[in-house]
Amino acid sequence: INLVDTPGTNAILQSHQQITEDFVPRSDFIVFVTSSDRAFSQSERQFMERIRDWKKKVVVVLSKVDQLEGDQVSEVTSFVRSGISELLHIQPLIFPVSSRLAMRAKQQFATDPQAPPTETWKQSGFDELESYLLQTLSGNKRAALKLESPLGVLQALVEKYTVATDTRAQLLRRDVNTMENVDDQLIRYREEMTRDYQFQMARIEKVLLDFQDRGDKFLDETIRLSNFVDLMRSDRIRAEFQNRVVADTTRDIDRQVSALIDWMIERNSRQWRNINDYMNNRATVRSKELMGRGNRQFEYNREELLKSIGKGVSEVIHTYDRDDEARRLSSQMKQSLYMTGLVEMGALGIGTLLTTSLLDVTGLSAAGVLAVSGLAILPYKRNAMKREFHKNIESLRERLSSALLLHFEQSLDHELMKLRDSISPYSSYVLRESEKLSALRGEFEELEKDIHIVKTSIVEKFHADPQ
Repeated sequence: INLVDTPGTNAILQSHQQITEDFVPRSDFIVFVTSSDRAFSQSERQFMERIRDWKKKVVVVLSKVDQLEGDQVSEVTSFVRSGISELLHIQPLIFPVSSRLAMRAKQQFATDPQAPPTETWKQSGFDELESYLLQTLSGNKRAALKLESPLGVLQALVEKYTVATDTRAQLLRRDVNTMENVDDQLIRYREEMTRDYQFQMARIEKVLLDFQDRGDKFLDETIRLSNFVDLMRSDRIRAEFQNRVVADTTRDIDRQVSALIDWMIERNSRQWRNINDYMNNRATVRSKELMGRGNRQFEYNREELLKSIGKGVSEVIHTYDRDDEARRLSSQMKQSLYMTGLVEMGALGIGTLLTTSLLDVTGLSAAGVLAVSGLAILPYKRNAMKREFHKNIESLRERLSSALLLHFEQSLDHELMKLRDSISPYSSYVLRESEKLSALRGEFEELEKDIHIVKTSIVEKFHADPQ
């Protein structure tokens, strides 16, 4: 048996305090001495917490009880027992002793070694303390202490790192919530964009509807007997169609398509700013959460990664050239229309290209046939031309709508992919760390089961008191 008398708590020299604290995990059994004149002081309470953390078996010795009178011994003992019970959640063994009385009894015993223990020795309290120590530190109980001590250290370490793991997992759950919130934002953004796109397209369709109404009015007013002479001159009819029907359709379509492009750019830019603000706010919150935790690598990696994500999103916003983006989207829309056969490729605006393709939808270039066919067919011809005009306008509307919708969805998907890619390192980190912590938690749970099994075996083998 190695008996180590440590310097005690609240030592003047910090090194003495450190020596005492370092011996706690290395010990198998602790005799905790507290003086009755300042029983269970604040520093001793803190030291007892370390004993509790390392799962050590402890017995308490209350010294200098000869300085107390009457019921003071029981009062101080109760105070110490209450404080320790509150910390350790057990009823501690407390031995009130007087070293002065014990020394006097030892001196008496020295003069007559064969004499029986004196009343002074019994009053000192050392009689019961020595008997307890001899029983505890011998035979099976001694073996049980020696085996249980490292198990207590192991259990303390498992509990310590389980708490650390759970704390990290709690932080990561907040990170998961952050990623889910971002994903929810992007889902809602797509839904809102898809819904609002219909309002944008309604403006373009309104231009075509107005174009159709002017065409109907033009045909009703032009294909008449009173205009027989003019109907023989197809060039004049075409010119009037251009002036009265086409009119500002070219500029109106270009203006509405430009408005659609500007709307897409503005909404994309706004969504980037929203994500940037949200991630920066999360980084700020995390920094506050991590204050006082130390510079541990786990927290450092998380904080730095959040900052880098926010920096990356911010750079995208600051390098976003709206004019260049507008030219790119306009070019892509024209390409989409070209691929669907709506327009020819060239330097003209989308509206000009579209309305040019509509000049012949009424069949006005064939108006000269009226001179050959006769006047009787005018009502039929007018109605037929209007039906053909409506049919071609509707075909144009559907094809234009399909082409623009296809480009809108492709552009929206592209922006959403860029947004998700910008935070994907953070998502990957959260997933990877969550998996690691889950695996660690499982290992700690298995260790706790093994410790319980071994401790139970020790109790059964050596008849030790379960801790």
